[in-house]
Amino acid sequence: MTSVMVKNNMNVMEVVVDGRFHGPPGMGNGGYSAGLLAEQFVDGPVEITLKRPIPLDTSLSLERWAGGPVLLQQNGTILAEALTANLEIDVPIPPAYGEAVLARQAFGGFKEHPFPTCFVCGPQHDDGLHIFPGPIDGRALVAAPWTPHQALADDYGLVLPRYLWAALDCPGGIAVSTGAQPIVLGRITGEILGRLRVGERCVVIGWEMGRDGRKRFAGTAVFSETGQLIGRAKAIWFEI
Repeated sequence: MTSVMVKNNMNVMEVVVDGRFHGPPGMGNGGYSAGLLAEQFVDGPVEITLKRPIPLDTSLSLERWAGGPVLLQQNGTILAEALTANLEIDVPIPPAYGEAVLARQAFGGFKEHPFPTCFVCGPQHDDGLHIFPGPIDGRALVAAPWTPHQALADDYGLVLPRYLWAALDCPGGIAVSTGAQPIVLGRITGEILGRLRVGERCVVIGWEMGRDGRKRFAGTAVFSETGQLIGRAKAIWFEI
């Protein structure tokens, strides 16, 4: 991202979502795209609403208003909006790392996946996050092991927040998916509470929080190797 203008209490930045950061073919991964907006806030929970598909490899405008929202736009059309928010969510106790490794073996996307090249959970994405959640026996949640690689780090070897937001995306969709109907992220409210180092073994979980017609509600969380809660979120998914 490159700052291009400051005007009338508004910072305007140019953003290009690289093609490798896609979810469904031809559109930006919802969690990664949300993370680009969320990074504009210093701290606290952020609510990001994805109003339209995020185009790839295209110059977009990221506008931050003083004391107001962050908007992602293309030629005046709002694609996504971020606001400060309250986040009330009870996060389950995570499974042990070994349990998450076993759960990964039962990831349904290995056999059938609506978006097999998704940056987060696509087994056919060579340079993705490779987060493949499977069910935990006896518990109403899915879990996956995750070891962030060097390409996700900042200059200090810490995973950039946008990738933590991406990790908080797909496990929720997998937790609420029936496999019969593709679903996409509509809104995610989350917060980053800590940082991960690249190469650190961690656990990502997702769980269902309810349904209402075409809407499905999910929670997600990322835990460090020591069990520290690094990030948490709740999301609304829609059948398409």
